[in-house]
Amino acid sequence: MNNFVIGTAGHVDHGKTALIHALTGIETSHLPQEKQRGMTIDLGFAHFNDNQGRKIGVIDVPGHERFIRNMVAGVWSLDLVLFVVAADEGWSAMSHDHLKVIASLGINNIILVINKSDLVTPQELVAVEEQALEQFIEQMDLLPQSVCVSSLTGQGIDKLQQTIERTLDEVERQPVFPLPHLYVDRIFTINGIGTTVTGSLCGGSLKIGDQLNLSPQGMRVQIKSLHAYHQHRESVDSVSRVAIGLKGVKKRELQRGACLHDIKAACETSSDLLIRIENPLKLKRRQCEIEVAIGTAHTLARLYLLGDGRLARLQLTTPCACFWGQRIVLIRHGGSQIIGAGQLVWSQSVARQDRARLQSMLESLPAQLTQADYASLQLKLHGFTRAPGQDSEILSSQQFGEYLVSHHFLDSGSSRLFELLESAHGSSSLPELASKTHWPMPIIEILVAQLIEQGKVSRSGETCSVGGGQNLNTLPEEAQQLFELIFQAGTQGFEANKASIPGLQKNLRLLTREALILHTQDKIYFDQQSYLELVSRLLKGRKPDERFSIAMAREATGLARKQLIPLLNRIEQDGWVRRDESERVVLKTLSEKVIAD
Repeated sequence: MNNFVIGTAGHVDHGKTALIHALTGIETSHLPQEKQRGMTIDLGFAHFNDNQGRKIGVIDVPGHERFIRNMVAGVWSLDLVLFVVAADEGWSAMSHDHLKVIASLGINNIILVINKSDLVTPQELVAVEEQALEQFIEQMDLLPQSVCVSSLTGQGIDKLQQTIERTLDEVERQPVFPLPHLYVDRIFTINGIGTTVTGSLCGGSLKIGDQLNLSPQGMRVQIKSLHAYHQHRESVDSVSRVAIGLKGVKKRELQRGACLHDIKAACETSSDLLIRIENPLKLKRRQCEIEVAIGTAHTLARLYLLGDGRLARLQLTTPCACFWGQRIVLIRHGGSQIIGAGQLVWSQSVARQDRARLQSMLESLPAQLTQADYASLQLKLHGFTRAPGQDSEILSSQQFGEYLVSHHFLDSGSSRLFELLESAHGSSSLPELASKTHWPMPIIEILVAQLIEQGKVSRSGETCSVGGGQNLNTLPEEAQQLFELIFQAGTQGFEANKASIPGLQKNLRLLTREALILHTQDKIYFDQQSYLELVSRLLKGRKPDERFSIAMAREATGLARKQLIPLLNRIEQDGWVRRDESERVVLKTLSEKVIAD
């Protein structure tokens, strides 16, 4: 059974908070200033069960122009908007701006609620309703359902609830960015739980113990607890209002606008965006300073209109978490006027020589964006992308697991890796290749597999070497003798600086190229079997994200500091661990299959 989140919009003092209280029995005003002024300042939250037993979360947004940014933060994820107009005042200044925000965010499920109907005559009520409907037709080309109510007397509230239920029955969710994600709108600390955030969960389900990425902080966090509508939950479905207790993050590291999302979700952190403008912007200059609202975040930005004005570049002062196809609201800097809206069509860095080609591709995008459109853009520009879905087929590409790779890139990318290996004396770790090319590790794995299939390279663990991996017996005798010395040194390592052997450097390069040995700093060499044995000792019994100290590493390996530090640097280079001050953090464990190989 689907859950939903709905919200209010409308001019200040038109009775949005009172309407929610009449619907749910919950008072959403929680700040002392709100109660003193009788005016909503920040977001408020309530909920009710409809006649089908569905949980309906309700967000109360401020109506005053000074708090338009809080209003935008509240409506980004709504399934339905209750647009409130007071019968005794009619359509007002902020009614216009709130409708513009809703249109900018692409929300078409709207119920017009004429509130305070007990204060006017039937004729006046009809006139206010007609005036409001005309505004919807003029601004959105939309004629919403309308219900007249009185929050004070309760008149029409039952009819409104029935209309809400019928409307939600027809809601079709087709998110441009699926997979679980939540933009944070509140942060606080709870005794016994710790750092807790709230937001509207969209795109999928979450359960206690799940690991999520936190953007733009670039952190991995774990769900410690889940609450929805004042109840503890083991799991929560979207779309729901959720409170998430987090493990691995402090309150001071968070702010409204941060995004919690599934590890596989295509969430980008960027301060340089390209957006497609929905309607021509009425600007005096082609560049200006504005504010932008993305999810629950807002920040200053410099806007540059491109070409004929259908595209614009936004340079944000603060990096934001964003999704391709996401709607962005543009607000006049220092004021409350909504100057326009756009749809995010690019958020990654682009080489200078590719910019004109990208702009041309973006101008040719269809009106309704899909993940397949994004995949096609990535393939044309980069040569690879995550597959948009099992049912999608994109010509001139081949699927490898979760990635699509163009046929052209399979050839050009493989050639690029081979050149890098040759320039690195014939051998390099896969993380090194990823760092040099800025390609994700799965793509490096795919291209290395192509080179191995062609017999151009061999691989041992995380090390890739030029050559097909000759048998030791086919190498020159002096190389075999050197290998025997290194093999005998075992897990203590062979110190090349202390050896005086004819042809030493030449044979070290040969053995490294053939993936029989590998080197660490200070010219200490290990045979592959001994290296994997040391990695196994270090990581045995440890889980990803677990930390260990130098002393713990020394105890596990039995190495002296002069061998241990180069070894730790090597396994960091190979992607097993990362360094955090004086400790190492485990990134992945060593499978028994790799040890056996």
